[in-house]
Parts: sequence; structure tokens; C-alpha cells
Amino acid sequence: MQVLSNCRDFSLLSQSQLVDFFSSERLKISSERVVYRAVVSWVGSAAEERAKGIPALLEHVNFPLMSERELHECADDSMATATGRGRRRRKTSTPRKKALEVTAAAEVKKYLGRPPEERVAYWAERRKPARWPKIFVALRMYWRNLPMEYYDFAAGEWRPLAPVRHWRSCGALAGHRSVVYLVGGEEADADSPTGSRTVNRVTRFDCEQERWSTAPAMNLARRWAASAVIGDMLYIIG
Repeated sequence: MQVLSNCRDFSLLSQSQLVDFFSSERLKISSERVVYRAVVSWVGSAAEERAKGIPALLEHVNFPLMSERELHECADDSMATATGRGRRRRKTSTPRKKALEVTAAAEVKKYLGRPPEERVAYWAERRKPARWPKIFVALRMYWRNLPMEYYDFAAGEWRPLAPVRHWRSCGALAGHRSVVYLVGGEEADADSPTGSRTVNRVTRFDCEQERWSTAPAMNLARRWAASAVIGDMLYIIG
């Protein structure tokens, strides 16, 4: 996305093509600021004739998904845009665009000031954007009960997620939307000759609510199984 918006041909796109591009579920970006900068770049290439399209384009920038630092950087981006290497910069801001930016900034600051449970409620009342932040969850499945970790692609770092409830080894791990499923596996059993038993237990962790709950158990106990999510279906093989 960053590379595309810097290409000369990017400015030749029509507004409708740009809207289709920004609203695509296949668009992968590191931050909503990238989309904002693309809007600034596209408008800046023909500011006078494209200024009227700013409100429609800014609707596709998910400001609440930005951090406060990214919001301040967006304000810096909107001050001026380059018309070419070595050329003088010229302002592209309009009263309408400025008003939208102020409104968006106020919304983001209000959102960032809310406690976690209110942020969850905020998105429960709204349609989540296609570019909902993605994380990669890791869980040790053997010998010791270690907390889950997740990799934040935007921040580029690993962070602790949560302790594991009903921990067991040799289970399957799958993710669907904002929920992580721990399926089957082997757990300690003092009454078993081997000291453990294979279970059909399924537990799930809601990353937004940050809590574990019990899901419907499988028909068969399984361990070392493979898992896959296709659409809204969870498949367990083996």
C-alpha cells in the first residue's frame, strides 16, 4: 500500500476506484495512517478539483483504530503534501477537511480514554471494519503450562496474552474472528496408569473480553489432532 500510493499512476485513479480499493477486504496495511496518507497524496495531486471528494474518502479511514501517536502524525501529514521531489510543498487542507479531522481526532481521543470493557462495547454496537487488527497467538502445548503470547503485527513485538485455563498438552489450537479455541489434548489424571488421559474438552478464549469459557465438547477424545477454520466452521482432523 505504501509503495502503491507513492507511484505516479496512483494519482490517475478515479475516486470510485479509490473507494473500491480502500473498502476491499483484501487490503493489507500496517496502520490506518497508511490509508490516510494515501488520501492526502491522491487529493494533493489535484487539490482544487478533488477537495470535494475528501469527506467520502475519509469515511474509509478507521480513525478509532489509530493510536494517539498515529493521530498526531496524521495531523502533520495534512499540513502539506509534496508536489514532486525538490519542489515546494503546498497546502491541501480545506475548511471541510479540517472540520472532519477535528471531529475524527475528538472521536479517537474519547475512544482511547475509555477502559477496555467500554472499548469492547463500542465495537459491539458497530460493524467491525474489514481491516480489523490481526494478531498471531502462540501457546506451548507440551509439558508445562505457560501463558499464551501474541504477536502484534502493527507494533512488531510479542506480548503476553493470558494464562491458560484447563491446560493440557497435545491439543489443537485454532482461531476464529476474535476467539482462540483449545481443542482436545491430554491432561493430567492421577487415576490413570500413565498419569494422563486424552480428552474431548474444548475451551475458548475471547481476546476482546479477555476471558476463558467452556465450548461444546467433541464427540470423541483426541490428541495431536490438526485443526482448520473454513468460513464459520471449525474442523478437527486426526
